[in-house]
Formats: sequence, structure tokens, C-alpha cells
Amino acid sequence: MDLVLDATAGNRHMWGGDKEPDNVIFMDKEKGLFYPPTLFATWEYLPFRKDVIKKGIFDPPHIFSETSMFNKNPGARPNGCKKIPGWYGAFPSKRAAIHAILKAQKEFARICPELFFKWNIASLDIDPVLTLFVDWDVVVMVPFRSRGEKPSTWWVKMARKHGGT
Repeated sequence: MDLVLDATAGNRHMWGGDKEPDNVIFMDKEKGLFYPPTLFATWEYLPFRKDVIKKGIFDPPHIFSETSMFNKNPGARPNGCKKIPGWYGAFPSKRAAIHAILKAQKEFARICPELFFKWNIASLDIDPVLTLFVDWDVVVMVPFRSRGEKPSTWWVKMARKHGGT
């Protein structure tokens, strides 16, 4: 079974009923989560050797304002809440987001050959964000409609480019 790193685990919402699969390392920098991570670290510096991890999952914050209405209640829980809980995080600016995502994609390219990237277009469309993944080839993009008529969330499967980091 391939070893998977969920580098932005939060409270493991995407994992449905099985919040503790045997082959997944849950990583986050947040303390006090309902499901604590396996490892406290940030995705800017992934603490793994090359190719120990076979698949990475990267779901960074999608908001560019730490004072956003979505970030005012860090104690919120996802079930039944109307706002995005504070522990989902936010970048202070688009510039900070670009810098962090560029750095993170290089780290993922260093440690794993396959990456699953999740992006919500709340503050920025998917296309400019994908240009930041210079060490990766897009294999497939899957749209999800979480609000309105058009897709608002995308899952993107990527493969590390040959000769990558």
C-alpha cells in the first residue's frame, strides 16, 4: 500500500468515515484540532526524504485576508456552521499565497512523484494558481460544484516532471 501524505490535514473532512487510514500521514501546523495530526509541520518544509511518500495531498487556504469574515471564529466546528472555520486558515495577501504555494510545490516535487491538489476559486481562479506548479504536469482536473451553476472547487492530479527536484 502506497504511503500518502495529507499535508494540510486540518480535521480530516475529506476522509469521510475513515479518519485514520493506515497508509496516511496526517500533517498540519494547527494545534487543538479535533483530530490531531500525526505530525506537526508546515508544507513549506516537508520533513521527508525523496520518494518515501508516493502521493501527496495539498489543500492550502483559498482566502487572501486574515481579517476575512471567514476567519473570525477559530473555535468553530464544521458541522452546521455557516462560516468557514478559522482553522482553515488564510493567507495575508495574494503575494504571500503565491510565495507559499511556489515553495510548497517544490517541496512536494522533492518528496513524492504524485500530487493531488485541491483549490476553491473563492478568491482566485484555478488557472493562475496552476501556473505556480512549475515542477508538475497536470494529469487530470476534476471540477466540483459546491455553489451555484459553475464549478467552485477543483481537484487536480499531477505528476512530477521528469528531472524534477
